[in-house]
Amino acid sequence: SISRYLEAHTRRRARHNQQHFARLLPDAVYQRAADGEYRLVPLPAIRVDDHIRVLPTHTIPVDGRIEAGTSRVDESMLSGESTPQYKQAGDTVLAGSTNLQSPLDIRVTQTGQQTTLAAIRRISARAEQHRSPQIDRNETLARHTILAVLILAAAGYLIWQWIAPARAFDIALAVLVATCPCALSLATPTVLTAALNHAHKHAILIKNSDTLDRLTRIKRILFDKTGTLTAGKYQLRAGETYGDADPHTLLAIAKSLETNSTHPVAWYFSRQETATLPMTNISQHSGKGVSGDWQGSRWHIGSAAYMQENGVATLETTDIKSLPPLAGGGVAQRQRGGNTATDAEENPIDDANTTHVYLAENTTLRAHYRLSDPERPGLAATLSALAARYHLAIASGDRSANVARLATRYHITDYHGDLRPNDKLALLEAHDPAHTLMIGDGINDAPVLARAAVSVAVGRANPLSQTHADIVFMKNGPEALPYLFDLATRTQRIIRQNLTWAAAYNLLILPLALCGYLTPWIAALGMSTSSLLVTANALRIQRTAPPPGA
Repeated sequence: SISRYLEAHTRRRARHNQQHFARLLPDAVYQRAADGEYRLVPLPAIRVDDHIRVLPTHTIPVDGRIEAGTSRVDESMLSGESTPQYKQAGDTVLAGSTNLQSPLDIRVTQTGQQTTLAAIRRISARAEQHRSPQIDRNETLARHTILAVLILAAAGYLIWQWIAPARAFDIALAVLVATCPCALSLATPTVLTAALNHAHKHAILIKNSDTLDRLTRIKRILFDKTGTLTAGKYQLRAGETYGDADPHTLLAIAKSLETNSTHPVAWYFSRQETATLPMTNISQHSGKGVSGDWQGSRWHIGSAAYMQENGVATLETTDIKSLPPLAGGGVAQRQRGGNTATDAEENPIDDANTTHVYLAENTTLRAHYRLSDPERPGLAATLSALAARYHLAIASGDRSANVARLATRYHITDYHGDLRPNDKLALLEAHDPAHTLMIGDGINDAPVLARAAVSVAVGRANPLSQTHADIVFMKNGPEALPYLFDLATRTQRIIRQNLTWAAAYNLLILPLALCGYLTPWIAALGMSTSSLLVTANALRIQRTAPPPGA
C-alpha cells in the first residue's frame, strides 16, 4: 500500500547517506614506506600508526591526525557542517570526509570498523532495529483489536444470515477490511523513524528510539564543563619552564604525551608544530594526566593533583626560562632582569578562568602551562532557554574556582568542581537520576552517562565506539538541547494524534460496516486512507525547527 511504501521510504532515507559514503572509500591509499616514499597499497593493509597521504579531491579512508599539510575538508556527511573546515597539523580528520585543496599527511588512529563512519552506521542500524516499548504496546493493542474484529465480523455474519443472507458475506468482509489495524500498527514506528532521520540529518545520532520518550520526562540537566559548556579548544595564556631543559624539547615531550590523551587539553598540545618523540610505557589516567618513558626518565603531564600523586617536587620559582612562541594563542614574552616574564604578568591572569597543566620529569617540575578555554558561542541564550523549563547543574573535574565563576555568570546555583568520574556518579545518584539528563564528553564521564535517564555526548573528538551515551552530538554543543527536547515533545504529540485517529476511525467505521452501509471496496478505500493519513502525519516531524547553525 501507499502508506507502507512511505514508511519504507522514510527508513531508507536514514540509511542512504552513510551507505553512499562507505562505497566512496578508496580501495587503495598512499602509505609511507620505510624509505620515506609513498606507495599505493590496498586499504585493508593500513594499520593504526601508519602514515598515509591523501591527495586533493580524494576521500579520507581512515580516522587520523594530520602530521603535515593544510587544507579544507568537507565533513558534511559526518557532521552536517556544510562549510568545508580548515585543517592543519594536529587536527583530527575522519573517514568519509573529503580533502578539497592540498595533500595531507596523516597518522592513522582508527581503521575499518573502528572508524567514526563505521560507528555511525552501526548506531543508525541499531536505532532502526531497536524495538521501542511504545511499538510493542501498540502491536499488543493491534493483536487484541484483530481478535475483537474477527469476533465482531463472525457475529455480524451470523446476524445478517438471519436478516438478509445474500448480504452476510459482504458485510462480514467489509467489517474485516474497514477495521484492519494497519493505521494502529503504523501510528508509532513511522513517527519514530521520521524523528531519528530528522535528528540524523542535523548531525545528532540517537541510538534508541525510546530515548525520545524518556526525554519528555526530564526535569534536571547535569552539565560537564570542559568541552561541553566551553569549546574545548584551549589557548596558551602564559607559561614558564624550570631548570636547564630546552623549552622546545619540553614542548615536544608534552605533545608526545598528550597525543595519547582524550582530554580536551590535549587538543592544544597536539596542534603544536614540533616533532613527536618515541614515548614508551604510556599510561593514561582519565581526567588527571598522562605518563610515559623517554630517554630513561618517567615524564608526567597533567593537573596539580596528578603531580602530587606522582611525588613531583614543590614548584621552584628560580632559574625561570622563557617558553618559545607557541601556536594557538601564545602570548608575547620578553626578558626582565635575570628571569623571563610574559605580558600576562603585567596584566594578571584571571586565575579562576585558567587551567593549569604541569610537566614533570620523574619528581622534578619542568614546565607550567596556563591555558584558557573559551565558552561556547550563544551559551547565555541556551542556558536561559533551558533554565525556564529545567533545573540546571554543573558537575566538572575542573577546579572549583573555574566552575564557580562560570556558574555564577549564568546564575546556576547547583555546581560542583574537582570531581572525578566516580564523584559525578555519586552526585547523580543523590539527585533523581530517573529524571536527569547528563551531557558530557562521552568517555571521561562514562559511569555517569550510563546511569542517567538520558545521556548526551558532545563532540566528535572521542571515538563513538567508546561512548556510553544515548545521544551523540556530532557537531553541536548544548545549544542543540532545546531542539532535542522540542523534537521529543513533537514526536510524542504526533504519536498520540495518530493513535487517537486510528482509534476514532475504527470506532466510527465499525458500526457503519456492521449495519451494512459500507461495501467492501469502500471499506478498503477507508482503510487505506486512514493508514495514509497516519503516515503523512508522521512526516510532519520534518517541520521541527533545526538546531542553531544547522
